[in-house]
Amino acid sequence: MSAERDWPRLAALIAFIAFLGSLLFGLLLPVYTDEVGWRMQLRAGFDGGVDRMLSDICGPNTIAAPLWFMVPQRLVSAWLNTAFPDPLYVRIIGVSCAFGWAFLMRSLIAQIAGDARRRNILTALAFGLLGLGVLPIMLVMSRPDQTVLLAATGAIVATLAAARSRLAWLWPLVILLCGVAAVSQHMKGILFVPLFLLCLFFAGRERITLRVRLALMLGFAVLSVQAAGYWSARFQCPGDAVMAGELAKQNLASAIAAGDSWQSLADKAIQGANPNGYIVIAEARKSPMSTWLPYGRIEAGGTALRYLPMSLAWNAALLAALACLIRALLLCWRKRQLDFPALTAAATAGLMLVWGTSQLTKNDYEAMVVLPMLAIFVVMALSAVEWTERRAGQLGIAATVLVAISLVAQADIVRRYYPPLVAAATHPGIVADQGFSASTYGYGTIREQIRSTARQCGIGAKGRAFKPMVDDTTYFAMMDSFRPFHVLGVLEKWNGSIRDPQAYLKSQGSEGMIIGCRLLTPEAQAKGHRNGDFCCISTR
Repeated sequence: MSAERDWPRLAALIAFIAFLGSLLFGLLLPVYTDEVGWRMQLRAGFDGGVDRMLSDICGPNTIAAPLWFMVPQRLVSAWLNTAFPDPLYVRIIGVSCAFGWAFLMRSLIAQIAGDARRRNILTALAFGLLGLGVLPIMLVMSRPDQTVLLAATGAIVATLAAARSRLAWLWPLVILLCGVAAVSQHMKGILFVPLFLLCLFFAGRERITLRVRLALMLGFAVLSVQAAGYWSARFQCPGDAVMAGELAKQNLASAIAAGDSWQSLADKAIQGANPNGYIVIAEARKSPMSTWLPYGRIEAGGTALRYLPMSLAWNAALLAALACLIRALLLCWRKRQLDFPALTAAATAGLMLVWGTSQLTKNDYEAMVVLPMLAIFVVMALSAVEWTERRAGQLGIAATVLVAISLVAQADIVRRYYPPLVAAATHPGIVADQGFSASTYGYGTIREQIRSTARQCGIGAKGRAFKPMVDDTTYFAMMDSFRPFHVLGVLEKWNGSIRDPQAYLKSQGSEGMIIGCRLLTPEAQAKGHRNGDFCCISTR
């Protein structure tokens, strides 16, 4: 075999192993506040069968009973979180899900590629792209987005597997379960409904009658409509105008409801549709969002130098994929036949375009869904057309160069972030230079300190604490509380019109707050008890 043919094989192996290594590096990442906050919003298994927001200010929409098909996930989550009430569990789950997705992606490529050469080239291209910037570390964040990404990728893999399996009937059920998991876990799952329906239509169509597949599609569509209503209600806020205004800034639908001008809406939509808005998010920066990574590890002057190859690689891959997709769709039209890779690529691109257009506020953790799905778009679109020998050679060289760039980028990220992340791992509690992150390790050394601090204020003195306010660190010690409030929903950004936190907690029947003293003014601390870094204030 020629050296030209060996390059992609070696590049594919190196790219995949390096990507897994970067995911393992994510074990050092402190737990970001959103990882805790989302766990507190999906607590029906703990809290009498209802999900909640970070506080109760939105009125009846704040407390919602999940739909019947959402309940199993809530019960499993409650059991796991109760069994492992520790930040380390959150990070292990995040890394495990990221690992699972990486192997799903590899399986997808293996099934769609057709031959070893194409498989190696596509693997090198996909994991070379995914290894750029800080995307691998983003992927280990344990948020519901991970479930959505795993479910969408799993549905595509199941559809491809159904074409080769003797148990053709099994795979549509797997796709159905993936779809239900996605729409149950996060409102982003609703966006992927067309993709799940497409997979249900194609899965096992050679051996499963159209009537059966349409019945499954109809059943899933009904569940999805119900889920859409649930999530829509959850994120409305009739009880607090200030909070409602804050939520209106998050997406285009909210902006329309708020009465923005059509010119403003059009400008925002066009700007949002540009995929570079997500590519730049995954760039290593001096000042990461809310310091989810340590501040100042990247020089401001080096930002452009890092972003240029990353942007060029992603944009070149997306343009090449778009050209292949157009060609594949034209061929489908001429032959009057349906092609799963081409239609999946089109659906994926369309869904990411809709999502980007609709989101006015693009957060770092959103890139953990959009960019992997764009990598799937690239793989599916390139697989939808035949390659000439010349084109295969060009793609092989491009993939090898991309992997080399990706390796340098990943090594540089590890070199820069390893010292502060190791330091953060050795000090349990809130990380000094990452105010919205809590250390992943050593929680056992402070758990009893937190509980004893709570008891000083009578919080949980009679058993299960009732509606205490907690932060990202104290939550794990107070996880068995009944309907706890998060500090973000009472003291900080998502507190709406709350101006007197203690009075608000008292009005809700809360026993009080148990949080890090750094979050309280000296005057507020004087109203309660301090025990090292933790303070409690009773509202009884």
